[in-house]
Amino acid sequence: MTGATRPLPSWVLNLLGFGILIALVLVVFFWQLLDVDRELQRNTQARSATMAAIIEENLTNAELATTTIDALTTTFLRDKARFIEYLHSIDPMQTDELTALARETGLRGISVLSASAVVSGPEQWFEQPPTCQQPTDRLRFDTSRQTALLTYAGTTAGIDCIVVGLDATAILELRNKPALPVLLANLSRLPGIHY
Repeated sequence: MTGATRPLPSWVLNLLGFGILIALVLVVFFWQLLDVDRELQRNTQARSATMAAIIEENLTNAELATTTIDALTTTFLRDKARFIEYLHSIDPMQTDELTALARETGLRGISVLSASAVVSGPEQWFEQPPTCQQPTDRLRFDTSRQTALLTYAGTTAGIDCIVVGLDATAILELRNKPALPVLLANLSRLPGIHY
């Protein structure tokens, strides 16, 4: 009995067949799992790039809107200051006249500064006595009083500068609304965005 080999029992062949079948199923399963993971990462990267582009576009638009609003407000206040200078050059204005003019033109207050006097209307609209030390023709904001201020350098003899103020509550709110922290807080409240 030399060379005679005994055939494998059928249960061993069945076990070997099922083992190979299970190994193939596991290989296909893990290959599909890796493929799904790669696709999920590509999808996440694409969504991240889209969100970054949306945020960048929003911030660019916010900057453009802020610049435009500031330019319009500066022009508005400069025109008011020029008109006040014109009226004051004809007949120097007093506090009650400046107060009435401020109400009529939608200003919070007006101060005309000269070497001899400071005339403001309404009185005390400016917390400290206004000065001509601020940069002229540049819009600035007093956030504690919600006021946009502009100092206009006088071109008429006898007027050093004119300080005009406008209620800036809506302007400041509009400036803060598209800011990055507010934008990120709003985006994080959207469904599907966790952080």
